[in-house]
Amino acid sequence: IHRVDGPVAVARQKDVEIDKLIFRFNSVTAEGTVFQSKWSQQENHKRGMKKNTFEAVILNAPDPNYFNTVSRIKFDPARKIRLVATSWSKNPRKGFDIYTYLDEHLDFDSYEMIFIGNSPVAFKNIVHKPPMSSEELATELKKSDIFIATSLMEACSNSLIEAMHCGCVPVARNNTSHPEIVGPAGLIFDGTKDVTEKINEAVKKFVTLQANINLPSIDEVTEQYLSFINQIYKISMNSSKAIKNFGLGQFYYLLLETKWWQLKKKYFKQ
Repeated sequence: IHRVDGPVAVARQKDVEIDKLIFRFNSVTAEGTVFQSKWSQQENHKRGMKKNTFEAVILNAPDPNYFNTVSRIKFDPARKIRLVATSWSKNPRKGFDIYTYLDEHLDFDSYEMIFIGNSPVAFKNIVHKPPMSSEELATELKKSDIFIATSLMEACSNSLIEAMHCGCVPVARNNTSHPEIVGPAGLIFDGTKDVTEKINEAVKKFVTLQANINLPSIDEVTEQYLSFINQIYKISMNSSKAIKNFGLGQFYYLLLETKWWQLKKKYFKQ
């Protein structure tokens, strides 16, 4: 079973060769492929990954010991609405254009916002807190009302899923896997032109949106993996279909492909 991320080239805007190596590895070795979202599945196929005999889309799930709604604050529209965003990466593609815009245009008489993680920009109004443990992060999420997801590419955003498991209503950028994870539990925005509008709308619809949060628990995700594995095992054992034999020859071939890509990148700037 091969669990696939990416595609890498969509996230990095380069390194197409890494995707080709992943596709090759999947084709040679994997009886079944697990994707973290329908978007990731479709995009990998679009970029050249061959469809496997067995495929499944299984979302991620966080540690329920931390990411839950126990001791969560009660939503109260009479106080300032609390927004939160997280990113351990300070890559601009994580959506810092939106954070910068909100720092300058959000109505801070009605809202307060914290950003947890690493940022390439200094905020004037948004409170910046450094990366923290899962326990500390969950506590901050449970104090917040709305989670802002701004990344330009996510196969399946763990930060978004963690926030939703803590009861935050998501307002997420309209791209990649965000819409399918958010579903009826949040709102989608296109950019700076409508992000504040969607935040205001989420406040008005908060109770309904929060009630629609329905992501799988980590136990349910485990059962999905086991079911997928058993499906492949039973069919493979009861048919003439041969299980893929990943021999040493194939291993060394993939190793050489990988090394050649590394050399090209280092010496030919590809």
